Amino acid sequence: MKTFEEAAMPIRSRICKFNTISLFGELISYLQQTPNMKKAGEISAPWVVLLAIDWVLELHPKSGKQTASQKDVQYILNGIWRTQHIAVGVDTSPLSVQIRALLAPQVIFQNNSRDLTYSFLRIKKIID
Repeated sequence: MKTFEEAAMPIRSRICKFNTISLFGELISYLQQTPNMKKAGEISAPWVVLLAIDWVLELHPKSGKQTASQKDVQYILNGIWRTQHIAVGVDTSPLSVQIRALLAPQVIFQNNSRDLTYSFLRIKKIID
C-alpha cells in the first residue's frame, strides 16, 4: 500500500506547474461558490480545497509559469479526494463509505427539535 506522501507526490508536482497567484485565486473562487453554482460531480468538501491552498502556499510555485484554470483546479481537487483514504489509513474503499457509520447516528441531532422528537419516537417504535 502506498504512503500518503507517495500518493500526493504527483498532485504536488502538478501544483508546481502553475503560477501561485492564479492557482490561489482559482482555489479561493472555488471555495466561495455556492452549491448550486457547481457542476454535477464536483467535490464540495472544503477541507480538500483548504489542503490544496496549504500546498500552494507551502510549495511556492514559481511565478511566470502556466495560469491555472478552473479545470486545472478541479483536476487537483479530484486527485486529493482520491488519496484521502490513504491519509487516514483505511482500506481502498472511499472515505465517505468509511465515515458514514460515524455520521449517520449524529444526523438526528443536527435537525431542529421537532424533527429530533419525531426521530426519537421513530427509533423507539422500531426498537419496540
